[in-house]
Amino acid sequence: MRPDERPKIHKVDFNTLNNVKDVAGLDSEKGECADICNCYQTVDGVQSRRQGYTITEVTTACRNAFTTQAGGFYVSGGTLYQYPDITVGSISGEVCYCDLEDTLVYSSLVGTKFHPDWIDISVHELDAEFEEDISEFSAQALAYWNGRLYLGVSGELICSKPFKFSKYDYRQKVAATFTDGIVGLAALNSGLYVFTRSQVYFLSGSDPFNEDFKQQIVLPYGAMPGNHFQTCPAGFVNKEQSGKAVLFVSLKGICVGFEGGQVLNLSQDNISYPLGTSCTGVLMERDGANVYIINILNNDNTPYNANNAWVMDIDSF
Repeated sequence: MRPDERPKIHKVDFNTLNNVKDVAGLDSEKGECADICNCYQTVDGVQSRRQGYTITEVTTACRNAFTTQAGGFYVSGGTLYQYPDITVGSISGEVCYCDLEDTLVYSSLVGTKFHPDWIDISVHELDAEFEEDISEFSAQALAYWNGRLYLGVSGELICSKPFKFSKYDYRQKVAATFTDGIVGLAALNSGLYVFTRSQVYFLSGSDPFNEDFKQQIVLPYGAMPGNHFQTCPAGFVNKEQSGKAVLFVSLKGICVGFEGGQVLNLSQDNISYPLGTSCTGVLMERDGANVYIINILNNDNTPYNANNAWVMDIDSF
């Protein structure tokens, strides 16, 4: 890639970000939180939209806001709410989440939960005596892939039973182990990306307990913790690629992972950002271009530092 062809990256003053990709696609009548999408938070705790006006619906300090297929959600204090003011459940510490059809799966230090409550199809199984509740795990990352719910718990990748997402079989609960803590998961069509603090892996195969299951290192350095792992059509980043892709913040630059485990560092040669305790990111349309915006929390845990945000114009890749 010639220097004049590298993705355009510039620093902007944003704060806390959510993951809403397209404002026009949201419907407030369906509970999709059109009123808190694309919001950021200033250091004094005031929530604002990027268009510039203050959000009045969220009256307390909003730690995070995101939209999924299940609706719009935000975190305030130790509680997760569904927009506008429906209490979902209590949380402690950082929260990770994923979509499971039209259900939200979220996890924090108080365990893994479903909203609405997930009810597995009741069938008679010979191995039901080996089942345990998946809710006991406090995960750092969640993903649905290939018929199972996956949880990143420290250095273990925990998996649910096939298509029985609230349960796991304690004889086959660990799909893979890693030498360092898991900080993120991203499911593509062809496999599952596992992000740790020291390396990035790509897992593929029909099932973690079958002989065709493979685990390979695709990046020799790790990713930052946080909710910055954004999946999108691969064509958003490279028109010659098909399937899905995941954008993420590594320890050495903003990267993209394509189908099959192909990973490219888009910014290592032309941007340097400080490493922090966590990072959040959003993929959205900005001035007619697809852009990836990240915000980094300082190492001293200074919240919502307005000076640590960058925008990458991924259309220029």
